[in-house]
Amino acid sequence: MPLPPGPRDPSWPASAAPGPPAAPADGAEVEAVRAAARELQGWMRAHRPDLAAGMRGPASAADIAVLRGMGLSAAWLALWETFDGAGPFLYEGWHLMPVQGAEASVVSETDALAEMADALEEEDPPEVVGPVLPLWADRRWVPFATDFSGCLLCVDLVPDEGGQPGQVILLEDAHREVLHPGPAELLTEVLRRLRAGESPEGAPPPAP
Repeated sequence: MPLPPGPRDPSWPASAAPGPPAAPADGAEVEAVRAAARELQGWMRAHRPDLAAGMRGPASAADIAVLRGMGLSAAWLALWETFDGAGPFLYEGWHLMPVQGAEASVVSETDALAEMADALEEEDPPEVVGPVLPLWADRRWVPFATDFSGCLLCVDLVPDEGGQPGQVILLEDAHREVLHPGPAELLTEVLRRLRAGESPEGAPPPAP
């Protein structure tokens, strides 16, 4: 279902404007993402070559710089340094978006959130599950995956009390929910579901 627009900070920048400072990430966190991404790639090449064939190569240095300007940590950058979008290869129909240059991209969806953000500023806040701010949208939520029905997964750079910067949040209608602490946990969950026989496109996997 379409994601409803919501209130925003009037200083919300366009995609070309500078973002918040990049969140820190230690080397262990970055390596955990790289290791999880390599393991996921290897499994798909061996067991789901149809999915592996749809994975794009690493994002360009210029695109990584765009993400860094949005405030993403080195751990999140490591994801796009491995593959710049593919889909569906997450789970439940979620497609990882490229940085830019596609119908749905990190840059275009960030701009779309900004454009939609005014309409519900007088409305009651959405329901939340977990330590995510009860907002319709925030310029420090960076969309990175779409289900092409109006719902998004975002990197949350400003969690509510008890949350973790860089956590994965779901934006679905009037619902906001924390799903994963960060990118390594997201990729680990994707691989767990694949190994369990779950198809990320929401249909049975093809017969061997």
